[in-house]
Amino acid sequence: MKKWAHPALNWYLKFLQPSQVLSPDDDELLAYGAVSDWVVNKRKPVYTDAAIDGFLDTADHWIVASAHRHGATLVTNEVPAPDGKKKVKIPDAAAAFKVPCINTLEFIRELRVSV
Repeated sequence: MKKWAHPALNWYLKFLQPSQVLSPDDDELLAYGAVSDWVVNKRKPVYTDAAIDGFLDTADHWIVASAHRHGATLVTNEVPAPDGKKKVKIPDAAAAFKVPCINTLEFIRELRVSV
């Protein structure tokens, strides 16, 4: 983020502790390769080239790989589209690797947030 002068850098430095930042290890790199391979070669029905490129050009595949590696649950408002071909949805990629997904409302309920 420093290298790119990302606009969220100050927030990041102020609120995140080093212990909250995960660095990729060998197992996560293997998971990353597996997620990439799944979307390109193993998923049926096959995604369009544009869908594959879009997924691999974002952080989505890293997020799924990291969650798989660390046994984490993903929070996303994307709705699964198991037969979709035009966009790789996080819940579909996550399901292929048995990574649980919940939406924001479910996340807030799990945290028992009340207003």
